[in-house]
Amino acid sequence: MNDLSKKAHLIASLMAIVLSLVCLYKVTGLTAPSVNVERAIVQQILTRLDERERLIADLNSAGLSEKEKGIVEIYLSKIRKDGVALHLEEKRKIDALDRNTMALHALIDAYLPSARTDGFREDAQTFRAYASTWASRWNSVFEYFMVGGDYPPYHGVFPSKILGSVKTELALI
Repeated sequence: MNDLSKKAHLIASLMAIVLSLVCLYKVTGLTAPSVNVERAIVQQILTRLDERERLIADLNSAGLSEKEKGIVEIYLSKIRKDGVALHLEEKRKIDALDRNTMALHALIDAYLPSARTDGFREDAQTFRAYASTWASRWNSVFEYFMVGGDYPPYHGVFPSKILGSVKTELALI
């Protein structure tokens, strides 16, 4: 199974879970998930954020971090210079980061209707915009590689406030 089909399978699975929860609420007449479901979702968000930190540390140690460029831009310049084959491990790590980002997006979407604070709602919207941009940039890396183009400048950074908002939500459940 190639990376694109793995990613599509993961996203489809997460969306199926979310859709199942929505259907459950409609059928049973519930208006909000139980506290246990909410807590489980928020704990999964925290787990994914921790996993993200580990992935970023791995990528930084692999030389995919610079002040002026992002991970995707650095990876593109590396595969242009050395070829794709020499950077397969880095691609695997970036793919894992991408899957993590999409899982966070789905989990945040699942929890958002139950959010207790406006801060979480705002940070969730910021994260969702970041995740969409991240996915678009990563999914197009080989198109840019093939045509020889460069990414347009992008100075977006991970919305780090989401971690504090998630911890606050967990404390309120």
